[in-house]
Amino acid sequence: MNVVCIYVTSLILVQGVTAEVQHNSVAWVSLDEEAKKQIVKLYGSIQRAMLMLLWSFSGGMDWSVAQELVEPLDAFLSGVWIIYISFVMFGLLNVW
Repeated sequence: MNVVCIYVTSLILVQGVTAEVQHNSVAWVSLDEEAKKQIVKLYGSIQRAMLMLLWSFSGGMDWSVAQELVEPLDAFLSGVWIIYISFVMFGLLNVW
C-alpha cells in the first residue's frame, strides 16, 4: 500500500513540476537558479521523487524543505504534499 501511495504521489508531483517547467511559467522564471537546481534534482524523475517521498516520512529528509520548493510553483502541488504527509503519518503509520 505504501509503495502505491508513494508512486501515485510522485507521479502527481513530477507531472506538476514538469508542466511548470515546460510552459516556462511566471512562477518558474521568477525562481532563483539555486531553487531551480534543487527542484530539478528532487523532482527530475519518478525514481528520484519516490526516493524523496520515502525520505520525507522516514526521517532522511525534512518534508517541509521539499514542499516549500514547489509551493511557489503551484498551490495544488503544495496541497498534495500536505495530504500525502498527513495520510502517511496518521493513516498508514498511525503516528500520533
